Amino acid sequence: MIATMAARLRLREVRLKYGAKQAEVASILGVSVSSYSMMESGTRTTSGDKIAKLARFYGCSADELLGTGAWEAHDMQLARALNEYIAELGMRQVDVCRKSGLSDAHVSQLFSGKIRDPKVSVVRKVAQAMGISVDDLLDRAESYRE
Repeated sequence: MIATMAARLRLREVRLKYGAKQAEVASILGVSVSSYSMMESGTRTTSGDKIAKLARFYGCSADELLGTGAWEAHDMQLARALNEYIAELGMRQVDVCRKSGLSDAHVSQLFSGKIRDPKVSVVRKVAQAMGISVDDLLDRAESYRE
């Protein structure tokens, strides 16, 4: 059974990120809304089977749901790729902010790897602001795994 504080926090965070209601998620899991609410708050444990169902429902990995190191490493790889591209292009983060319409704080957090699993729309805006493709950015980030 999974009952860590990080897992509890990620269940709620991921649900909100994907715009799902507790009732919808509870139905997917075959539990009452009250039971699901207790899973999110940590007063009820969550099984691996339920985590797998949630991952399929959201179209994400169990790592994302649980907030394990694999996603933290992924976020840092993306940050590294962003910082290398910005240096190669002779840009500054303020240029990315201005061209993307994103706030200074948001761009700064993205470039430092502090945003967990950034939204595709945000990555797309940043890539476009930098004049690179999302595919090139993600390919570079993936290359750091090797």
